[in-house]
Amino acid sequence: MTTIASFWVRGVADALNANGLDASSLLQQAGLDPQCLARPDARLDHDGVSRLWDLAVAASGNPDIGLSAASCSHPTGLDVISYVLMSSPDLRHALGRLARFLTLVNGAQAVQLLEEKDGCRLVLESWYAGALPRARVDYTVALLMRLSRWLVGSDIQPLTAEFGYAAPDSHEAHSALLGCPLQFGRGRYSLLFSHDDLALPLPSADPQLSHLHERLAEERLARLRQNSLSLQAQQEIRRQLEKAVPTRESVAEALCIGERTLRRRLQDEGTSFQELLDQARRDMARHYLARTSLAFGQIAGRLGFADQSAFFRACRRWFDAPPKQVREQFAN
Repeated sequence: MTTIASFWVRGVADALNANGLDASSLLQQAGLDPQCLARPDARLDHDGVSRLWDLAVAASGNPDIGLSAASCSHPTGLDVISYVLMSSPDLRHALGRLARFLTLVNGAQAVQLLEEKDGCRLVLESWYAGALPRARVDYTVALLMRLSRWLVGSDIQPLTAEFGYAAPDSHEAHSALLGCPLQFGRGRYSLLFSHDDLALPLPSADPQLSHLHERLAEERLARLRQNSLSLQAQQEIRRQLEKAVPTRESVAEALCIGERTLRRRLQDEGTSFQELLDQARRDMARHYLARTSLAFGQIAGRLGFADQSAFFRACRRWFDAPPKQVREQFAN
């Protein structure tokens, strides 16, 4: 089961309360225990967090609730990651560390930094196969923007911002937040920062504290990975799937444990090897259909299906639609 850190969800709940919603009630409706938010090391279900955002949109009647909620969240809500970022020498180093330690916050998302001619693009990636609620991604993008400005102590603006969904009827809230050209329907979410802004020194930079905070974050990351074999297995399955269909034996060998141990520990964590393999295939299928023009037969081969018809059946199970329709949906 993919999980989200309780401190992140607590920040979301506080922001929803600040926007006039009853976060405790929404959490319960989403199947999340509000009492877990008080436990620093607790992790909450990824799907439940998505349901929380869907409920927040319905309760508020505001499709931009993710953007307005982010304005009520403080960047220090990232727990130890906030301190790792604050002690960094400049914005580029801080965002690099964010990419490195984001797993502590969200086991289903990652941040990638891509160098481009005009600057460096911060891309928010999801390893989750289902479509994330717009409000949920809006909240993350907006909070990353607020975090960057807070770190440098300046109202910097990205050169461009990309959103995966089609342009809404009104994007005034987006423009007010970002103050830059907006591109919708891009299939990804990103912020392009200039090289000058990335080189801005952080007022809170501290080399000694930087080393201390980074070591603490590394220890927490190691503990999370140790306690969550499913996360390690998921990452290894994705790595092997780039070349061939992984087996339980090949993944267990890569993780230096026995096959029976792998099966038992995954069962203890509420999942199985087959479920993790299916999720990895689903995620990669979504990537190929949304971001490439590969023929369906090629995609089926890359995902290790015996034939194209097996891939079509899997698509209907994953997305409730055939591959052609899924690709068209992503294109819109």
